[in-house]
Amino acid sequence: MGDSFMTAFIFFAGGLSFLFSLGQFLIRNRRLENLNLSVMFFCIAVILVQLGFIITGKVYSHPDILFFNLTCIYCAGPLLYFAYHLVILPVEKLPRKKFFLLIPTVIAFFIDIYFMTIPENHRVDEFVNLFSGNNTPLVLFIKNAVFIAGVQTVIYLGYLFRKLYSILDSDSMKSELNITIGYTALSIIAYLLLIIGLVLSLVTVLKMGAVLISLLIVGSYLIGQRHPKFLQMLYIEAEKKYAKRYLLSDIDTGAILGRMNELMEQERLYSQEDISLKHLAEVLFITPHQLSQLLNELLNTNFNSYVNQYRINEAKHILINEPERSVLSIAYAVGFNSKSSFYEAFSRFTGKTPHTFRKELLM
Repeated sequence: MGDSFMTAFIFFAGGLSFLFSLGQFLIRNRRLENLNLSVMFFCIAVILVQLGFIITGKVYSHPDILFFNLTCIYCAGPLLYFAYHLVILPVEKLPRKKFFLLIPTVIAFFIDIYFMTIPENHRVDEFVNLFSGNNTPLVLFIKNAVFIAGVQTVIYLGYLFRKLYSILDSDSMKSELNITIGYTALSIIAYLLLIIGLVLSLVTVLKMGAVLISLLIVGSYLIGQRHPKFLQMLYIEAEKKYAKRYLLSDIDTGAILGRMNELMEQERLYSQEDISLKHLAEVLFITPHQLSQLLNELLNTNFNSYVNQYRINEAKHILINEPERSVLSIAYAVGFNSKSSFYEAFSRFTGKTPHTFRKELLM
């Protein structure tokens, strides 16, 4: 009873994965990301159905069901990597060299073609050998091929996990990121179970991997009902990145940066206490949003840090060259409106208080 339910669940998840594939393909304004996901979900659907036939033993009477099995296994890793690249860098074309990652998939395709030319009775014999632990030359070849495919996929998933984890501190959609990171970790475990099950001829372990993948697929649907943005999370983040880059597409960023340097270094605009993001943007004839994005994207800083770095640099110069001048007068001279804000900024940039900085250099 338990085995029957488990098998039915695996086949159900395979069908659901196929529906995910079809759904991505039928999106009205589909992009390359959607097509990539469509093929990826299709490969997962094929793998699950084939695992169901292996677990039930029906593969011995229907050996053709494993057609393109190795191809789908090899294809999963690169497709996951491509999915990440496409959504994180939506305005950049996928580098041509990345398609070299599909070379193992192409090789696997021709291996599958060759395998289908083997007489059916010989293929059935090899399936029996595969799961009985009888390591014939062909069985060893299959196991090695599956092992390499599994390692490849785990590497790609691990890379994806690391990249997702690195943006976990993002304020937006943090719950969806946590879910995706969890799914990636569980997918690594599932693939490891499949590798171990196939390489060591352990059907029980193979079942565990198949059930875990099925749970991930079904869970994706259920979580999607609770968090509608889940499956589209990376796309939404990509759209935000695209929108931010678009803000800078119609201005000469080089000229703007040059003018900013003039305003700060020659006109000492930073020394004005009331300087603001809006004021500086008006002087540069751009919008505050464009200025904020320019600072963030090109200088990796925000407005306050950008201005304060000029203030602190001048304050350091005065502290050394005018040793009799009070710290408070220096703070006001470089644009700070209070002693406390000056001390806080100075300590953040130098790791020292103004008094300590002056004392150490004048000793």
